[in-house]
Amino acid sequence: LQVTYGDSNVADTTTALKLGLTAAVLDLLDHGASLADLRLADPVAALHAVAEDGPEAPVELASGRTWRALDVQESVLERCAEAASRAGVAPRRELALARRALDALRSGRTESVAAEIDWIGKKQLLTTVAEAAGGDWASHKVARAELAYHDLDPVRGLAGRLRAAGL
Repeated sequence: LQVTYGDSNVADTTTALKLGLTAAVLDLLDHGASLADLRLADPVAALHAVAEDGPEAPVELASGRTWRALDVQESVLERCAEAASRAGVAPRRELALARRALDALRSGRTESVAAEIDWIGKKQLLTTVAEAAGGDWASHKVARAELAYHDLDPVRGLAGRLRAAGL
């Protein structure tokens, strides 16, 4: 669901991560593993909760248990890495990025992956713009920056400028 719901990606690494993790999960399932115990009770409600509260959002599983979204992702990542190991295959490089991203989220030090994970870099950018606007997240400057972030035009968009600056 998130693959089609999310914002457009500016960072190539975010696209690679999304596709690589999807492939890793498909490999996992192809080898007979199951993720049924992680099935969400209401995927759309979970998506809204994560969009609102971030990776610490509680999400209800179909089993009735409640986990943090971050814990669900952690479990999927561990299972994908274990499946690759059992199959004698080198884990996909995207799994290493996913591990770094989850570790950064857990520690609260997300700046280490901000240039690789779109939503983290975007959040840092918009926070800076909002602070410059007196903390006003409803400012037209924040809205304009958000639109410019996803605009791939080299003149109007921020993607090329951010990339050139290593951000």
